[in-house]
Amino acid sequence: MKGRYILTIEIGTTACKVIIFDDLGRKIVAYSKEHPTFTPRVGWAEQDPRDWESSVVEGVRSVLGTKRVSASEISVVSITGQMHSAVPVDKTSKPLLRCIILTDRRSSKQCEAVSSEISPSEIYRITGNRLDPYITAPKLLWIKDNQPRVFEKTYKFLPPKDFIRLRLTDVFATEPIDASGSLLYNIRTGEWSTELLKIFGIPEEKMPEIHEPTEVIGEITEKAAQKTHLEKGTPVVVGGADDIDILGTGAIQTGLASGHLGSSGEIAVCVDNPIFDPLGRVECYPHVIKSLWVVGGPISNAGTALRWLKDNFAKDLTDRSRREGIGVYEILDDEAVASEPGSRGLIFLPYLTGERCPIWDPDARGVLFGLTLMHSRKEVVRAVMEGVAYSLRDVTETIERLCVKIEEIRFADRAAKSRVWRQIIADVIGKSVLFTNVEESASLGTMILGAVGIGFYKTVTEACRKTVKIVETQNPYDENHETYSKLYSLYKRLYQNLYSEFKALKNVK
Repeated sequence: MKGRYILTIEIGTTACKVIIFDDLGRKIVAYSKEHPTFTPRVGWAEQDPRDWESSVVEGVRSVLGTKRVSASEISVVSITGQMHSAVPVDKTSKPLLRCIILTDRRSSKQCEAVSSEISPSEIYRITGNRLDPYITAPKLLWIKDNQPRVFEKTYKFLPPKDFIRLRLTDVFATEPIDASGSLLYNIRTGEWSTELLKIFGIPEEKMPEIHEPTEVIGEITEKAAQKTHLEKGTPVVVGGADDIDILGTGAIQTGLASGHLGSSGEIAVCVDNPIFDPLGRVECYPHVIKSLWVVGGPISNAGTALRWLKDNFAKDLTDRSRREGIGVYEILDDEAVASEPGSRGLIFLPYLTGERCPIWDPDARGVLFGLTLMHSRKEVVRAVMEGVAYSLRDVTETIERLCVKIEEIRFADRAAKSRVWRQIIADVIGKSVLFTNVEESASLGTMILGAVGIGFYKTVTEACRKTVKIVETQNPYDENHETYSKLYSLYKRLYQNLYSEFKALKNVK
């Protein structure tokens, strides 16, 4: 007899996660395994879809092997995954190349070629996304230009989650969020853009059909059941790209804003119509709820910046963490608290891998400005946290000037568990920061899609209200906000003054 359990699969940028939830969104058992990223050349970044599939098989077997929930009790499978990439597969579902992932920059020349045929502003008007090597379509054009035999043999180009679902169900499909991240989707019509497909030279038959995220699109095949130990015939919904993590913050109505603080970061707000920035600084994409859209701005370095600091300048803290059984990031929190707001005049530009919103500058670089002999590691730790918060404020102000006043920002996930960092964000931006009970927002969002698809809930809204709860609110301190506002103005001027120097540095061999 089927129980009220949902098995979710997440193909993230760094790891595969398999989680079993009950219908109230409570995590029963979980598995996580990192997968490698290959960098065969400077600026290239690839992952092997076979690594994902191997981790999925291992992960599903692992969570079922705990005996906490049996395969017969799994009512539905739902999948999410990283965006802005696609796997070329043949008719037998065999991957023909490694997947070129989001951080890959090899398709710069393809972007230049396309921009000579259609203006980037017109592409943005159609898709809500920028023409940039990080997005999918230029990568497909690179394959066409450099691997023509692979392009010719490709039956479909599938985003990561859709590749995994294909291997479980034998069904080729995608949904609006991943489609919108391809730069080949008309956000107004909800269909593939024939104009952009023609310009990029991608036959529409090579793109998967677009279905609703909550639709039951197939079932576990006999072959997949033998591999994973799931029951043959278990329903599988379409699922959604990892931007469904917005559901984990409960941002399900107009005006509600969501924050993300993982390896990268983002501020996004729900709106009731597609909204486009004349300067193309923010992105617009469909919400899972059909009457809503999302205007958001991703930043490239959030947790990545703090991890870089930990790995290179705090190895002694890692040793202490092992000795004392304390999380290393908890120790970093203590160091940040030991400093003062503003880090005694130290400012960090967190552009370690360039930056996306709102400056969209791949040549920008990280900067520590204002170092003196009085500074120690604790100021550097706090400055890194503050620099990420300044970047999130830049995104927030860009969104507010464009469309809607943001009153509060909701965060979820273990990466945002740091009360210290959340308070810094509240103080820097000058907004209340709310924290939800959700530890894995993309997986929880995926669980919601499965629960709605199988009929446990009538709507995504109902499911969110049952599963997502606010557990803490942190309000900004006026005195700290005043200090940070002065430093934020300097932060903005620093980038402007260094813009040409970043370009010059690019050409230094």
